Amino acid sequence: FINLTDTKDADFGTIDFSAFAWIKTLPTWGGMNGARTIISKLPVCNHESMWHLSMFTSNGTVPYSIVAAVDQDAIGTNYIEFNTGENSITPNRWHHVGMVRTANALTLYIDGTPRGTQTAAGIANIANTKDLLPVGPEFLDDVDEVAIHRTDIISAPIWRVMNMSQAVSASPS
Repeated sequence: FINLTDTKDADFGTIDFSAFAWIKTLPTWGGMNGARTIISKLPVCNHESMWHLSMFTSNGTVPYSIVAAVDQDAIGTNYIEFNTGENSITPNRWHHVGMVRTANALTLYIDGTPRGTQTAAGIANIANTKDLLPVGPEFLDDVDEVAIHRTDIISAPIWRVMNMSQAVSASPS
């Protein structure tokens, strides 16, 4: 896995941001349920100032869902979580996944297509001392071309970024 020590550049405060990666999933998680971090600045698994993009399964095998979330504090101020629902990606195939936070809205993308948007009452102010995890230690699948942008990216540029290069296998160790 990859770990970048307390990267302040990923503490976005209230500015717009985007995070993307190519992922290729395994056909099974060996019976393990729960989430696998794709990229995150997540101090704890509860409400806290954070953002994350993850994969999730409830039965230890496919189907998978993609989850994106932002949160401001321990009481869930301006919390947004968007879950694509199961069957949103196909195992053994490369997928371009990402999240875009624009003001108080969070949009989740799979293969360049927006899968939906959730909004909060206000803009989550994100700042914590957690290390940036571009690929979480529990992520046993392939990941490539992780990108974080300190701006939102609209649909046309997402397609351009997604199609810029071919995904190449880069298994985390």
